[in-house]
Amino acid sequence: MHCDRLLIGVGNPLRGDDGIGAAIVAHAEQAHAGAWATLTCHQLLPEYAALLSHYTRVVIADAAYPTPAMPIGTVRCVPVQPELAHGSASPHHLTAATLLGWTQVLYSTPPRLWLVTIAGADFGYSDTLSSVVQAALPEALAQCAACLAG
Repeated sequence: MHCDRLLIGVGNPLRGDDGIGAAIVAHAEQAHAGAWATLTCHQLLPEYAALLSHYTRVVIADAAYPTPAMPIGTVRCVPVQPELAHGSASPHHLTAATLLGWTQVLYSTPPRLWLVTIAGADFGYSDTLSSVVQAALPEALAQCAACLAG
């Protein structure tokens, strides 16, 4: 049986809170075993457009830098609309919206996609999450589950 929902955890688990995407996926695999397909990666890649075309619902979980509007530990879930970026096609600048845009152009079947982010506190060299980001994990996982359950 093919699962039509995908959870992607983005980030580097050796850079502190940047590893939140992988942590969300690990928790999801325990709490929701087999309910969704999962993938962890350091960054979004252009070839993921083909992967996304096989799913109806996708959530990308990632860290965010804190801002005055999004303080450390804040969880945000936003729907992503497809767009095509002009200029650089570098994967270092590939956004979820651009990836979704490529999926739409190349495969005509973009999934519904959400971006779930947690504002991190520490992005230094560390293989552990800060306590404030760890405390936000349950809310982030709940947001992912709600989007994928649809």
